Amino acid sequence: MKRIFISLLLVFAAAAAAESARAQGLQGLLNLFANAKAAKADAHTAGELLTAEQLTATTWVYSAPQIVYSGNSSMATVAIAALRTQMPDIAKTLGLNAGSDSVAFLGDGTAAMTNGENKASVPYMYDPATGYVSFTLTRNGTTEAFPATATAKDGVLTVLFDAETTIATLLRMAPELKDNSSLLIIKAVVDKYPGIKIGATFDAR
Repeated sequence: MKRIFISLLLVFAAAAAAESARAQGLQGLLNLFANAKAAKADAHTAGELLTAEQLTATTWVYSAPQIVYSGNSSMATVAIAALRTQMPDIAKTLGLNAGSDSVAFLGDGTAAMTNGENKASVPYMYDPATGYVSFTLTRNGTTEAFPATATAKDGVLTVLFDAETTIATLLRMAPELKDNSSLLIIKAVVDKYPGIKIGATFDAR
């Protein structure tokens, strides 16, 4: 599961890096976004809350990465629109497999996840009243919770993590990531413009 979190972060970072090849520093990156004509992409719209029975009744198959910005910066909004168009292709190159990777929320409180040939189960908690879902990961004796929100619309499940919180948690679990250049790109953008959420959509199988 940690690999999936890192992959989603790197999808965003790689898209940002591609756009920033001619920019100098964070401000240059943001100015480049602001001055460029971003391809139009429909922003994600919130779905409805699921009951516990609805969440656990099916296997959810990964379909696409998601990025949502809830802040009020027009510059950041343009940047997110530009990044959103690139993310599916980058996700594929980073090992996220649309149509085959999956997660099943089991009734015993574990989430069974498949990413290519890799399979893992992690504990989760879900509150159907709020859509709050939290995954618990343990690495090298360190246990952390990764909170998110889960909603569904037209049979599509969307799970979104607060980018700032997720990055901070990953760095506590894996301090070696502090030198990862891709992660530093996304951290710089997230620190400057809070309100970015990253995650993925899943189709019911």
